[in-house]
Amino acid sequence: MLAPAQLEGSPGSLADAYSLRAKINELSQYSRTGSPREETLTESEINSYLAARMLSADHERVNEVEIRRQQESMRVRLKDDGRILIQWSRRVGPLDLVYSVDGRVDGGAEQRRFIPEGVRIGRLRIPGVAGIPLARRALRNMEGLAGEIRLLASATAIEIKDGRARIVFGPASVASGTEP
Repeated sequence: MLAPAQLEGSPGSLADAYSLRAKINELSQYSRTGSPREETLTESEINSYLAARMLSADHERVNEVEIRRQQESMRVRLKDDGRILIQWSRRVGPLDLVYSVDGRVDGGAEQRRFIPEGVRIGRLRIPGVAGIPLARRALRNMEGLAGEIRLLASATAIEIKDGRARIVFGPASVASGTEP
C-alpha cells in the first residue's frame, strides 16, 4: 500500500532557477507600478527555483550539486487540467516515501489561494480530514516563499496548462497585446 512513488515534474537546472528569479524580479516591478505584464513560468524553472530557495536565502551561492540534491526532496507539477501537484520525499526508516498534495488555485487577485483536494503517501490515497495535516505540511514547506506567494496572489490571472503557468498583471488583453 505504501509502495514507493516517484517525484513528478521536471527538476530543472541552475540556469532555470536564475531565469525564474529574473522573471520574479520583473513581475514584482510591474505589480508595484500597476503596469500590465504577462510572464510564463515553466515547471522546471519553478522546481529548480524552489530547490535553490529551500537551500539558501542567498541563492547566489547555490551550486549545481546542491540543486540536484535538494530536488530529490521537493517538486511541483503543473498538470494539464489546471491543477497543481506538490510533492516532497522523506526518508522513513529504510524507505523513501513521497508525500503528495493535489489541488487547484482559487480566488481572484488578493484573495487567491491553493485549495488542497487530494493527499497521498506513496500510492496510498489519504481520505478526507486525515489528509489535512499532510496538506498543511506541504504549505509549511513553502513558508520561506512568502514574497513570491504574495506576488502570485496579487496577479490578475493565473492560467496553468501544459507544464506552464501564465501569470498576468493588469487586463489580460492588454498584457497579451490584443488591445490597442
